[in-house]
Amino acid sequence: MRRAKDISSNYFEADKSARFNYLYDHFYNWERLLECQEASFFYLIESMMIRYYWDEYCQKYNEKNRDATLAYIKKCMENGETFDFAEDGIFLPDDIMLYYKNYFLMKLEYQIFNNSLASMGGDDEKLLRRYISGEITLWDIADEKKISYETAKGRIRDLKKELKEQTIVFFADEVKTS
Repeated sequence: MRRAKDISSNYFEADKSARFNYLYDHFYNWERLLECQEASFFYLIESMMIRYYWDEYCQKYNEKNRDATLAYIKKCMENGETFDFAEDGIFLPDDIMLYYKNYFLMKLEYQIFNNSLASMGGDDEKLLRRYISGEITLWDIADEKKISYETAKGRIRDLKKELKEQTIVFFADEVKTS
């Protein structure tokens, strides 16, 4: 469990094979992971504003301005754009920007993963998608396809290998942290 938490917190630091495996293992829950990352990012920004820019926060970030600022950040996050508050004299610390980079890479590679999975098409895509989404187990596959458990296990292993080869070619080799 510790390893999974470490990768989620520092996704961009893992190599592309580890990132693929983490995404594969958590595919069923990935959209919720991204939502949590996004909510945590907003929390980091708000707590930083309160901690370091209290006067500016009280003056400029009333409910209307706060909502507009958060909507602006959310739009940037959805579009994969960078943002800052430099015009207000407020700068986001490196740790918050690293958190954003981590979130953005998780989102981008999820899209790559999903597109690679969709490109498999047909029964292979449906089977693997159902398996990694947690809808079926290897025993269910064996029963459904009238094959042995070992054959089902081998089929999923082969599909995972194919998906990995199609996917990680598009993943970043190394993500710079500065």
